[in-house]
Amino acid sequence: MSSRARKRLIIGFFTILIVGGVASGSIFYIWANLTNWNSSNNNPPNNNNNGGTVEFKDLEIVFTDFFEIRKTKTFDAVALVKNPNLDYGASAVSYEFAFENAGGEIMGVISDKAHILPGQDRYIINPALRFSDTPASVAFKIKEIEWEAISEFSLSGLTFRDTQFISDLNTNFMKFSGIVENRSPYNLQNLEVHVVLYDTQSNLAIAAGRTDMQTLIRDQDRFFQVAWPYTLGFEPRVDFRIETNLFENSNFIRDQQGRKKFQEFFDAEAKSN
Repeated sequence: MSSRARKRLIIGFFTILIVGGVASGSIFYIWANLTNWNSSNNNPPNNNNNGGTVEFKDLEIVFTDFFEIRKTKTFDAVALVKNPNLDYGASAVSYEFAFENAGGEIMGVISDKAHILPGQDRYIINPALRFSDTPASVAFKIKEIEWEAISEFSLSGLTFRDTQFISDLNTNFMKFSGIVENRSPYNLQNLEVHVVLYDTQSNLAIAAGRTDMQTLIRDQDRFFQVAWPYTLGFEPRVDFRIETNLFENSNFIRDQQGRKKFQEFFDAEAKSN
């Protein structure tokens, strides 16, 4: 082989090495960046709708208690629950009231579901529970939570007026009544009014009750009353609130005017998921 041919062969060999190295480096660079791009877009921080994770704060149980009705072994149970999450509510909170006797044995467990809005504190009341004996204590436990983002709706359009507390010692009967006003843009199927009475000295809950109402059309008013077949002998502090399930599609009675806003919200939510 001539010296000129040998020189061309050496130059060609090193050219192949250089070009191959550049190409390999470029391929590795592109692959690495594609991998990082896919990773960052599949797992964005604090984004529940795009495959990432959201750190939810636990629901706080402020207190739980129960009250016997006239020594009839019938009880009203109540818990006050607070949601510290400001962007997420819970469309379903599975809970239970577990009643124990003096020996620590479970006498009965009442299980059900509730809902809670972002930043809300709400009562959960199960009235008229019957047992064969008087429980010594009750524990309120949250078993499972289904979190859901909700921002369009609030309970601000549901208000009270003309409320009054009456206690009649002659008939041994007390009641709290008033008017619920629906000034929201929605026609609602199911609502609950929760009432808890507090001792003004100890600030402890001493009675609880609720009443249900159906079909409250917007701009409509509705009378309500929560009653107890006993009296306290003093004037309590009354805390009263209204609850309705804003997560449940069937809770909204649709008409031509009210349907559009509600449907737009859920369509937008569906497209983002």
